[in-house]
Amino acid sequence: MGNNCCRGDDLYYDNPSQSRDIFKVNDLQPVFTSYPVTSLVPGGPQNPQIYNINAYVPRNYPLEKDDEVLPQLQLNNPDRPPYVIDVSLQFAWMSFKPKNDHHDIPCALVLNAPEQPFNLRAGVDIICVIDVSGSMEEDEKLILVKRTLNFMINNLSEIDRLCIISFNDRAQKLMPLTVMNNYGKTMAATVVSYLRAGGGTNIVEGLQTALTVAQNRNMLNYTLDIMMLSDGVDNHQESSLYRARDCFMRFDQLNMSYSVHAFGYGHSHDSELLGDIAHIKNGGFYYVEEAEDIKHAFSHCLGEILSVVARDIRISLVVQPCPIPFTLSQVHSECGTMNFRMPNISSGTSKEAIFILSLPPCRVAIQDILINPFPASISFIMVNTGEIVNQERDLSIEIRNNSRNIELYKGVMIHFYRVKTAECLRIAGELGAQHRFDEARDVLSNGIHILKKSEYHNDAFVKHLIRDLENSKHKLRGHHTCHRGGHTHFRHIHHGHWAKRGEKHDFYNNERQRNLKNQAQNFF
Repeated sequence: MGNNCCRGDDLYYDNPSQSRDIFKVNDLQPVFTSYPVTSLVPGGPQNPQIYNINAYVPRNYPLEKDDEVLPQLQLNNPDRPPYVIDVSLQFAWMSFKPKNDHHDIPCALVLNAPEQPFNLRAGVDIICVIDVSGSMEEDEKLILVKRTLNFMINNLSEIDRLCIISFNDRAQKLMPLTVMNNYGKTMAATVVSYLRAGGGTNIVEGLQTALTVAQNRNMLNYTLDIMMLSDGVDNHQESSLYRARDCFMRFDQLNMSYSVHAFGYGHSHDSELLGDIAHIKNGGFYYVEEAEDIKHAFSHCLGEILSVVARDIRISLVVQPCPIPFTLSQVHSECGTMNFRMPNISSGTSKEAIFILSLPPCRVAIQDILINPFPASISFIMVNTGEIVNQERDLSIEIRNNSRNIELYKGVMIHFYRVKTAECLRIAGELGAQHRFDEARDVLSNGIHILKKSEYHNDAFVKHLIRDLENSKHKLRGHHTCHRGGHTHFRHIHHGHWAKRGEKHDFYNNERQRNLKNQAQNFF
């Protein structure tokens, strides 16, 4: 891979005079000077080097190692209060009586993270990848992006670092990973102010450049997030999805831990590409349909990033023999298999993986027994300490041969309805893309019917799911409506309910996200 696979500065410019008009380095020279960068990788060699942060084209500094150093990370601070994530495995039914027909029982693996004081949060490296193609000049989108970036800069601190990359036909690193102290914030705001629109759209090269920056860090912060902002379609759309996936595969060999969040502006962006980029790396996909939407989307995304408490969450389910035969008919996970990942979990939130346990008809009397059909292995990394947590959980359900009522566990059923709603939206969106509008509306109508007939139809969250399904039917009124934002709407709202990300609704927000949302109301 190396530096040339993404930046290739020596290939782009034979001499410094060929720098682009999008960002004029000379305008920054009265503000900034050179400063030393020292490698502080724990146990690594001390390697002081100098680079000029004014120099848009590299001269004598190897840009593959240009991140500004952070204070030494305190992974095991004895003064930090203990923080525990609760893990449980639950049936929707606490008990049931076998019948002469099939039983489909929802189950849930739940990770619950309590609120953590914001002053105890972990630092983060954020790499912003910004579309500066010509279309970003329309409808003042670039002006809105600049305000958005300044909002983010204001909410970062000296434990965070920010890198800014722009892309049009080519991708360029405008600012290396820089500590967000007062000096760094001034530098970042100046870089943002000089963003200019022009040229085409090479989304994948922007992604490659961001991953190269991540790969070449001297020092790793607690977490790493990439944020991509674009309003258009890649110059080579026919191969963009393949190239993006290939890019991830090559960098995955380095075992980096990171999330990618994508923001699609307006009706014309490539929602398939941006949505796939976000989904592959367990990030959020945000559809900015109108200018008003950006403050909700960005405050939700930034609030999540700044409150992550556990990452690299991995789940493994193992089926074991039971007195009663059963099948695990559905696993609502990222890949539908029994070994899968879950998105990072932020303080004050929970994450659920939903499974369906299917039991065949039973025509003989069975004594009361307790079955444990499958255990789960859970592993994750605590962000503040770096501790790898491994836990085992058993799923137990009581089978009764009498007529006592079945008890329902509301939390499991609510999230079962959530993932089924997401599934309805996905299927309806795919049918709409094929212009099978009547079938798509039928799928949504069926989902609405099931929710309205459920035992929790009066629950506020279930009512919210019903409204989203009803509102989505309006996106299927015909070719024009579907193509003008309809496809993107379904991808966005499906992804939001699936991963519990919904910037316009409070159900998926934690305290930090709500606070940022209130700040954004006054900022924009």
